[in-house]
Amino acid sequence: MTYNATIMISLRGAMDNWDALIPYDDPTYALWANKRGALLPLYDAAGFPRTRAALASTALTPLNAGPDALPPGREWALSPQMPDIAALFNAGNASIVADIGPLTKPNTTG
Repeated sequence: MTYNATIMISLRGAMDNWDALIPYDDPTYALWANKRGALLPLYDAAGFPRTRAALASTALTPLNAGPDALPPGREWALSPQMPDIAALFNAGNASIVADIGPLTKPNTTG
């Protein structure tokens, strides 16, 4: 018997999905680090490094198959503080949908 579940992790406060799901291929990491520039020293000081070397141990399997595929060479990592979710993902038992959550007002466009 197979069971399916949807688990939503609400990242309240200062953490957002770009603190949890981080690109670490060279060009994409450079863009991410540029946008997060002022925060990177704060991560290191708090013991939550976001350097490419620190992220390498939590590398996610590249998502290079299917209609919503990433271009070849794109690599992602989960925060080193999320090893259990990374293990589930790498085993093919989890998916990640980032940047979702409750709306603060109704969305009437579309």
